[in-house]
Amino acid sequence: PTPELIPLLEKTLSLTSKKGEYTIWPYAVADQEGEKSFCMYDGENGDLKLSKNSLFEKDGMDKSIIVKTISLDKFVSDNNIQKIDFIKADIEGAERYMLMGAKQVLRDFAPKLALCTYHLPDDPCVMENLILEANPHYIIEHKWSKLYAYCPEK
Repeated sequence: PTPELIPLLEKTLSLTSKKGEYTIWPYAVADQEGEKSFCMYDGENGDLKLSKNSLFEKDGMDKSIIVKTISLDKFVSDNNIQKIDFIKADIEGAERYMLMGAKQVLRDFAPKLALCTYHLPDDPCVMENLILEANPHYIIEHKWSKLYAYCPEK
């Protein structure tokens, strides 16, 4: 949801031959639809430290803005999405909130998951519990400060 990225993404998309196949959604993925404070960090010479921007305040925050949030369950429902194969998330500590808002997605689609677990000390345990609560068929592995999960093929 970093506003400064939208024109950069639009410029990148203008260079592809598949322009109509992509949509930029300026939301923070969270546990529910609404608005939340989003912490932003400036780098040297005005460069953004994009890897630090987060729904969670950390040391050195330069400013915060209010951003729209949406859950994956709501986004999938609103957009009539019929298939989700894979979810990769490195969203600076908000992974657990993304999972809280994706219970139906995890239950119905059982996508493969690759999630960062190094932002908060209890991330590995909390995220594993949320996944298994939504869909107990997941097999979960923890490697390289990440959580990988999949459901066996039927």
